[in-house]
Amino acid sequence: MTMQSQLDHKNPERLRFKTAPGLTEATVRLISQKKNEPAWMLKIRLRGLALWNEKPLPTWGPDLSGLDLTNLIFYAEPGAQKTNNWDDLPDEIKETFERLGIPEAERNVLAGTGAQLESNVVYHKLREDLEKKGVIFLDMDEAVHKHPNLVKQYFMNRCVPIALHKFSALHAAVWSGGSFIYVPKNTKIELPLQAYFRMNAERGGQFEHTLIIVDEGAELHYVEGCSAVQYTTSALHAGCVEIYVKPNARMRYSSIENWSKNVYNLNTKRAIVERAGIMEWVNGNMGCLTGDTKVFTNLRGPIPISELRVGDSIYTLEEKTKRFVPSTVTNTIYSERKRVYKIKVAGRDLKASGNHPFLKMERDIIPHHLRKGRFRTRWTKLDHLKKGDIIAISKSLPDSGKPYRLPLISSKNRKTQSKNQYNKFEMKIDHLYSNLSYPPYTTNDLMWFFGIFVGDGNIWKPKRGGGKINIAIPETSDLRKQLILTIKKLFNYVVRYQKDRFIVINSNILIELLEKTGFRGTAKTKRLPTWVYSLPESQRLSLLAGLLDSDGHLEKGGMYLTSISKELLEDVRLLALSCGIGISRIFVHRKERNMKILNYIVHANNSYRILLNGKRVLLIPTKSATYKRKLKSLTTRRSFSSSHGLHFCSKCSDHLGFARIDEIIPLDIEPTYDIEVEGSHNFVANGILVHNSAVTMLYPASVLLGENARSDYLGIAFAGKGQHQDTGAKVFHRAPNTASVVKAKSISIDGGISTFRGQVAVAKGATDTKTSVSCDALILDEHSISNTVPTMQVNEQTASVVHEATVGKIAEEQLFYLMSRGLTEEQALKLIVQGFMEPVAKRLPLEYAIELNRLIDLEMENAIG
Repeated sequence: MTMQSQLDHKNPERLRFKTAPGLTEATVRLISQKKNEPAWMLKIRLRGLALWNEKPLPTWGPDLSGLDLTNLIFYAEPGAQKTNNWDDLPDEIKETFERLGIPEAERNVLAGTGAQLESNVVYHKLREDLEKKGVIFLDMDEAVHKHPNLVKQYFMNRCVPIALHKFSALHAAVWSGGSFIYVPKNTKIELPLQAYFRMNAERGGQFEHTLIIVDEGAELHYVEGCSAVQYTTSALHAGCVEIYVKPNARMRYSSIENWSKNVYNLNTKRAIVERAGIMEWVNGNMGCLTGDTKVFTNLRGPIPISELRVGDSIYTLEEKTKRFVPSTVTNTIYSERKRVYKIKVAGRDLKASGNHPFLKMERDIIPHHLRKGRFRTRWTKLDHLKKGDIIAISKSLPDSGKPYRLPLISSKNRKTQSKNQYNKFEMKIDHLYSNLSYPPYTTNDLMWFFGIFVGDGNIWKPKRGGGKINIAIPETSDLRKQLILTIKKLFNYVVRYQKDRFIVINSNILIELLEKTGFRGTAKTKRLPTWVYSLPESQRLSLLAGLLDSDGHLEKGGMYLTSISKELLEDVRLLALSCGIGISRIFVHRKERNMKILNYIVHANNSYRILLNGKRVLLIPTKSATYKRKLKSLTTRRSFSSSHGLHFCSKCSDHLGFARIDEIIPLDIEPTYDIEVEGSHNFVANGILVHNSAVTMLYPASVLLGENARSDYLGIAFAGKGQHQDTGAKVFHRAPNTASVVKAKSISIDGGISTFRGQVAVAKGATDTKTSVSCDALILDEHSISNTVPTMQVNEQTASVVHEATVGKIAEEQLFYLMSRGLTEEQALKLIVQGFMEPVAKRLPLEYAIELNRLIDLEMENAIG
């Protein structure tokens, strides 16, 4: 019998009981009733169900849209009672596990074994000598009844909180089976304990819970094996592993998982390691927004999501208060190349993958005379939205800006080239700048001046040196006087050169000030420097006022700005959003053409226009007397609290509004990104509220809480045809003198995709921390992909952090050498791959190392030739 037939062997579905497809409160209560659980466990389950219903599906990693949860069976009892005597099991179940080698492994290399089929453990046994030492090895359901105090103390509170992410909440609601292990103080178990989890039923879900407590000075090696039958419909494995490593204890967790390609494996694994404890993970696995999206940060203004860093402060919605508050980016994620869509709403647009969630306003269908509760909000994926749906947008953000410190420009040692009839010479001109000054920090008046320059100013520099600033404010404008007075007030500079159409400032120091602060370029190339978004709101509004007074005009609908630079108007749009001002899309005002100016024929570029509207436009502090009068007559008062006769004011605030989707446009495949946010799991992107990925679910995580604690992770992922292996590890250093090593290996073949995500976070005060992350990838053909996504968050200067990554293909010289020794190409490839993954195999018990090699052989057989 082949290895594949052993793994794909399936028995006829003989279940004693199974729930109806889908998940409801009745399902959860029925599971608890079947297990005769105490009230406190039912309370945990119901809390998990509530959180599951609230949280969106994560979208940062592989696509989960193919997982049909409505047709999933969340609880299925196999047709056998649990026993500790192998011979008592029904023949069909014995045959299943005998094909997987479980009895043989137990006889030869294990101290205890558990075997679970579907939702329940069917076999469990611990060696008698270990029972006498006080070791507890039970299935989790039994532990709830026999050791309720221990379970209550450790179950899904500190290590893996129920609210960690959507699938941890689901797990809390429907968990069943699994292992409970307690190793007493100073007890060292020489041989591994093992559990094997098998899925046989179609459209099934398996949610085993593993809770391990290794007490002070104790040692344990625990091995899990997992596999499932190949079906055409999807199935879900969402287990949970919680490990507590007490002071001076040592724990090794090994996992060999061979899920079939229809199984979504969304495990959550975490360990808390106390003083001088050691945690080792050995894992073997077989089986979003575009980068230019601007995220509103608290300190750096709108930043492309691809450039965000761990620790950046961004704005997130506090849903209870409906207000935006600062929060911290805890992880940045590259989410692969995906097909994206452009969503347009209220002058904003955003490119996102189809599974990215937005906060949608929904109207309940209730009797017309009932007014309360007519509207509710729900996080909804983009591919479930359509034109006309109402989604959340930001109306305004908190004013947490600070004035910007201006660069210091010295007037000393200023020289210019001069000449007379005899010679050329340098002439000192320091005295010309003796009275010139400017404020050390930005002010409202200075930002208005910068806005005037962006709209109607330019810098002229002749080849011989020097230069001047021209500002095209006509003599007939009431702004000319205001501009000259403001320049005198800001710089102690008297404008002496005035023409009917412009004024001139002859000052190299002010030219340097403009250029060093980022105000430079031509009408086509000017941009707003990024620091302007982090100013106080009054200064941002003053910058908009300068743009209005120089290059804008007012009509009843609002304030219009026109420019030949579409990129500049994009900057203005973000600036207006940061001030809570309504915006339109940017549209073409005039197409490029030839035109006559002052009897000259010139070529005019495309010009673009944007409309700023809403009641906050009235806050723009124009210095134009004409515009001050016109502002009072504006009629537009967009509040984003109603639409087409529907009023949902109770769901809105001065920060949060809702608007109808104007358009959803399919685009091409692009690189996509996501972030994790501390606390609340949403953020503002391009002025639209979107949900983030919550916390990464798929990777073992160690939290090093005690001094001298240590964590080692060694993992391998084999991605074959139709598979995306998204694996990795996290280590959080929270105490001094902690150490961690993360080594990941991946193999991609036959179009498979492997992704490693490694995160190391060193907290302030975790002095003398040492951590090393290395990622090795082997790609076996031209169609396969390997991705490495490391994240290092280091807040301690004494920490030593090392990262290295290698991606390679098998060299033709290696194949030639092995084939010259009599091996076929297939045998040579297998030998190279087995050598590549040897560091994982040698850390496993012998039987499991053999199984891992057999699995690699199997995958290679399916992919070669």
